[in-house]
Amino acid sequence: MGLRLRIAFLIGRHSWTELEGGVTVTSFRYIDAPCADVSVIVGEEAFPATREVLLWIPFFAAVLAGSTDDVHRVEVKDVDLPTFRIIWSVICADGGEDFDSLLGHLPQDQLWRLLGGAHHFGMKSLHIAVGLLLQDLLASSITSDTAASWVARAWRHKAPLLQKVGLDFVGKHGREVLLSMAGEDWSEDLASYESIVLAAIHQQSEVVSSSNGGA
Repeated sequence: MGLRLRIAFLIGRHSWTELEGGVTVTSFRYIDAPCADVSVIVGEEAFPATREVLLWIPFFAAVLAGSTDDVHRVEVKDVDLPTFRIIWSVICADGGEDFDSLLGHLPQDQLWRLLGGAHHFGMKSLHIAVGLLLQDLLASSITSDTAASWVARAWRHKAPLLQKVGLDFVGKHGREVLLSMAGEDWSEDLASYESIVLAAIHQQSEVVSSSNGGA
């Protein structure tokens, strides 16, 4: 039997071809290639990749734009390591991600961090998938004590449908939500604060109007 060599070409993903002489040509995704030319650094961990893969992600495309260097080092500081590992698995999936199996077991706090990470990197499909999961969770777990912080998170991570779920709850439990916010500093998030207060005031106005016979 001839010598069998396994050669990783930068085309396609997980396909192979037998050639004369016993050479096996294996095709992997770019992310699996041994000639990575970009290192993504998160904390103390490095994630080797290729420029071609990262250019599909808006955040990395912006960082790499206009650069002609052969080797790049991109440091990510705004996303924690456990969250980035999940995001990296989506990047490595090369369009074949199964969000249900990947995200279904994650706790709520991790989903919120993942929503922020997806927004940070501009990964729309992941952002939508996480937002839908959180919407389902909020329907059964939101309380007067958590509503304000959830509305603020949804606002910050540009998830309007998720924000609406929170504000709808505020509209029904305005007094309780406002009381839970007493003593908190909202000076750096006035937009969220205003949306919450307006939703609560609207609910209270409707209650007063109803008690007065609509007068």
